[in-house]
Amino acid sequence: MIARRLLMLLLCLGFIAHPSWAEAAPSAKEKATAKTAWTLGKRLALQGKHEEAAGALREAVKNDPKVQYQLDFARSLVKIKSFVEASELADAVIASQEPNAQRAKQVAAQLKKDIDARIPTLKIEVSGAEASAASVTVNGETAEIGKALRFDPGSYTVRGRTGSQPEVTERLELAESEHRTVTLSLGKSTEPAPTEPKTSGGGNMAPAAVLYAVGGVGLVIGAVMGVLAFNKTGEVEELCGGTVCPPELADEVALAQDYGTASTVAFAIGGLGVAAAIILTFTVGLDSGDAPAAEKKEVSVTPYIGPLGAGVRGTF
Repeated sequence: MIARRLLMLLLCLGFIAHPSWAEAAPSAKEKATAKTAWTLGKRLALQGKHEEAAGALREAVKNDPKVQYQLDFARSLVKIKSFVEASELADAVIASQEPNAQRAKQVAAQLKKDIDARIPTLKIEVSGAEASAASVTVNGETAEIGKALRFDPGSYTVRGRTGSQPEVTERLELAESEHRTVTLSLGKSTEPAPTEPKTSGGGNMAPAAVLYAVGGVGLVIGAVMGVLAFNKTGEVEELCGGTVCPPELADEVALAQDYGTASTVAFAIGGLGVAAAIILTFTVGLDSGDAPAAEKKEVSVTPYIGPLGAGVRGTF
C-alpha cells in the first residue's frame, strides 16, 4: 500500500516538473491520426507533391507535435518556400524537451541555418512632416516601421497612411536572400515644392497646315490642267491647220481655253496658299503663350474663286 502511494507521488512530481507534457500529451486517437497523416505526407513528398505533403504533415503535427513530425514538416515547407514558418518549426524542435531527440535537434539546427540564409527581409521607412503618426501594412497586415521584417519570397503590397492624408502604395517582389528597404513619403513634405518653369505657349499652327494643304492641292490641279490644256491646244491647232478654226471646232477651242483658265486659277490658288502658309509659320510661331488674351488676334483663312480672279482672304 505504501509502495503504491509512493509511486503515485513520484508520478505527480514528474507531471509537476514537466507540466507541458501533461497538458500537451496527445490521446491514443490523436497519435494514430498523426501517424497516418505523417505516413501520407512522407509518401507525397517522395512523389514530389510538396504542397499536398505539407498539408498532410501539418495535420500530423497538429495532432501530435513530436520532434520527428515537426522536422519533416519543416523540410516540406522549405520545398514550397515557406521559409519563415519552417524556421519557426526548426526553433521548436531545437527547444523541445522530448526525450531522445538529440539527433533531431542537431538536424533542425543545421536546417535552420540553411533556411535563415534564404529568408528575405523588408524594412519600411517613412518620411514627411507627419511621419511619426504613420501606420503601415504589408499585404493587409500591420507592419512595424524601421525594423527588418522576415517574409517568404513573393509579391507584396506596402501601404502607408498618416492622418487624413492620401494613402501611399508600393508594390514589390522579394527574392530569396534579398534585403530590401522601402521608404514611403507620407503627409506634407518638409521641403517646398519645386516651381514649374514658364514656357511660351506658341500660336496655333492649324491654319498654316490648312493653307499648306490647299496650296498643295491647287498646285497639283494646276499642273494637271496645264497638261490637259497643252495637249488640247495641240490637237486643236492640228485640226484647224492654222490660226483660224472653222465653226464646227468652236467647242474644241473653248475646251482648250477652259483647261488653260482652270490651270491658271489653280496655280494662283496654290501659290497664294503656300505663300500664306509660310507667312503664318513664321509669325504664329513667334506668338507668346503669356500674352494677354485681348492682345491675341484670331487667325482665319478662306480661299476663294470668283469671276474676276482667285486668291486667299483672311485675318492674320
